[in-house]
Amino acid sequence: MKDEILIRVAGLAEQGLNCSQILIQLGLDEQGRDNPDLVRAIYALAHGAGFYGGTCGALTGAACFLALLAGDGSQGPDDPERLNLMLSELGDWFDRTYGTKYGGLSCQAIAGDEVGTPEIKQRCGMIVIKTYDRTMEILAENS
Repeated sequence: MKDEILIRVAGLAEQGLNCSQILIQLGLDEQGRDNPDLVRAIYALAHGAGFYGGTCGALTGAACFLALLAGDGSQGPDDPERLNLMLSELGDWFDRTYGTKYGGLSCQAIAGDEVGTPEIKQRCGMIVIKTYDRTMEILAENS
């Protein structure tokens, strides 16, 4: 399964999707759904919500992923309190794992001035994969 996700993430990145879009597409894949409008809208979360100094798109994309998979298909989550706990758990994990390592949760802190370089693309790709894995664990723990 890990190899499949690695290949899927690489393929989505080659198509030009950013961290947030990749995570939401993986969420859609989990549901067997296709929603190009949602994926297009999630573009706005890239590079710290377009401001580069904002929160990492992998974290915001994963938060949207959780909301997508935790919902019942209506306009909101089927259990908002449960979703909020899962979002808190995701945020805490991301902060412990990456915020501490890179000195913050922003795209700027994680990628520095090197966005687009092969080294940062690899770093961000691994962050996306590990964030996907953790998101799936949180969903499994809360089903």
